[in-house]
Amino acid sequence: MLTRFKNLLWTLPFLSCIGGYLLPDIMYPQEEIETPALVGKNVEQALAILSNHNLNARMLMYKEDETMAQGSILAQTPLAAQKIKQNQSVYLVVSTKPQKIKAPHLLGQSLKDIDPMLQKNKIHAQSFYIESNYPQGQCFAQQPSPEKDLERDSMIIYLCAAKTKMMLVPNLKNKPLHLVLECLKTHPVSTEIIHTPEEPLNHQCDNCIVLDQRPLGGSIITMDDKMPLHMQLQVRFSE
Repeated sequence: MLTRFKNLLWTLPFLSCIGGYLLPDIMYPQEEIETPALVGKNVEQALAILSNHNLNARMLMYKEDETMAQGSILAQTPLAAQKIKQNQSVYLVVSTKPQKIKAPHLLGQSLKDIDPMLQKNKIHAQSFYIESNYPQGQCFAQQPSPEKDLERDSMIIYLCAAKTKMMLVPNLKNKPLHLVLECLKTHPVSTEIIHTPEEPLNHQCDNCIVLDQRPLGGSIITMDDKMPLHMQLQVRFSE
C-alpha cells in the first residue's frame, strides 16, 4: 500500500499544473464572443478594435500587395464572426508594398552590354538615338538617373547616333552636263538623266545643258555613305 502511494506522489506536480490551468476557466468561465471583422482595415484600426474586445493581435506574416495601402489587413484567423474567447489571439496577414527596383547605372555602356543587364532585372527600356560627342552606340543619358526608383519597371535610355553629314544641293540649272557630272563624281551621288526632247540611243551629252533638277538647288539634305543620294537631271541638247 505504501509503495503504491509513493508511486502516485510523482504525479502530483503535473496534476497541480493542470489544475492551475483549468481551475480559473471552471470557476470563472469566459463568455465566447464573435471575432470582429478586420480585413481591409489598417493595422492601427485593427489593434484598436481588438483591444476594445479584449483580444490580442499577432502578426502572422507580411505579404506584398500593390493594390492595397501599406499596412492593410489582408486576412485574419479566426475569421470574422467566428466564436472566440476573450484574451485569445487573432492572427493577421498585413500588406506591404513591393520593393522598388533601382535604376541600374547604364551611362558609358554600349547597347550590347546594356541589354543583358536589363533582361536580368526584367526592366523594359525605350531607346532613342541622338547625335552627341560620345562614341557611337554608347549610352550618354538615362531616365531615371542611376539608383533612382523605377516606375512600372521601365526606363528611357539615350544612345549616341552616328553623326550625319549635311549637304547644300548646288544649283545646277543652265550648267553644262559634262561639268556637272564631273563635279558629282566626288560625292556619293547617283544620277538619272532625262533628255527633253528624247535623244537617240547613240546620243553623246557633250553639248547638253541642265534644264531642271531634283532635289532642287538650295535644298539641305542628309548624306549617307551607305545610301547614295539620287539626283535626277533634266537636260536638253545645245547646239
